[in-house]
Amino acid sequence: MSSSAFSQRLKELRMVRGLTKEEVCEDEAHLSVRQLTRLEAGKSQPTLATMEYLADRLQVGLAELTGKTESAQELPVAYQKLKYNLIRTATYGDPELILQVENTLDQVFDNYYDDLPRKEQVIIDIIHSRMCIATSGDKSYGKSLFEASVDDLKKKQIYDVNDIYLIKLYQTYFDVEDVVAEDFDIGLFNIFSKHLLDSVNFISSDYLFLLRDTLLMTSYIEIARKQTLYTETIIQTLNDIMDVTQDFQKEPLVKMLEWKYQLLKGAELEQAKPLFEEAILLAKLFKNNFLAMKLTEEWEANVKEYT
Repeated sequence: MSSSAFSQRLKELRMVRGLTKEEVCEDEAHLSVRQLTRLEAGKSQPTLATMEYLADRLQVGLAELTGKTESAQELPVAYQKLKYNLIRTATYGDPELILQVENTLDQVFDNYYDDLPRKEQVIIDIIHSRMCIATSGDKSYGKSLFEASVDDLKKKQIYDVNDIYLIKLYQTYFDVEDVVAEDFDIGLFNIFSKHLLDSVNFISSDYLFLLRDTLLMTSYIEIARKQTLYTETIIQTLNDIMDVTQDFQKEPLVKMLEWKYQLLKGAELEQAKPLFEEAILLAKLFKNNFLAMKLTEEWEANVKEYT
């Protein structure tokens, strides 16, 4: 691993865990803040003793600290294709797409799951739990997985891919009635919202679509609660992500958030309607008639609400 790659990884691991340099160095008996600053800037190389100390403080193995963990390229190619299909398929409640995801999950569990690294198993477990919730309505699926991680998620300032998957799982536990209820934990929700936005520059471009999808739901929940603490920033971030990735499949949903945000801020229905019409046009261009139907239902509900 190059010096610059190691320094970047070291900084990212520290920030993901929400640690300051002072917290990593403690009493500076093993490593000073000045030395850590030089390591993170790529201006010096760590000794083996320093690397062992850093691995212990960051709660990772030496292999993970140096970036020598099992790479995605070492996973079976057939599994990678199945996983790609799973994480890129948005069902929108479409029975045919749900069946497609279920069949793909069956292939993963039958042929690959037992031999996957733990991090890969966690992602598959989350996808499976979300699908079980969507098809059965039973929100107990995956709860223990999320609850075991929630304290760490609250402490972290920067989220990695597994963290984002966990928050996607958390988001499936709520429907509109739940998020507007008095006992909804708005404090926890706001922590997640802020840290998701803070993570944008630390997520690989290959996984920005995961962050995009999670932010979409975050903004939808905010609007359902009629609050706009992060919504404007989220909408701008979603547009930025689409520009970076050149992936516009979710643009109809971003347009939906924009029209809902405008209405919430006092715009007239006629002012927001062009955004609805653009969302429908985009959905049809992407040949997603099911999404177009859902968007129409959302608009009709807003027309009733704001008339």
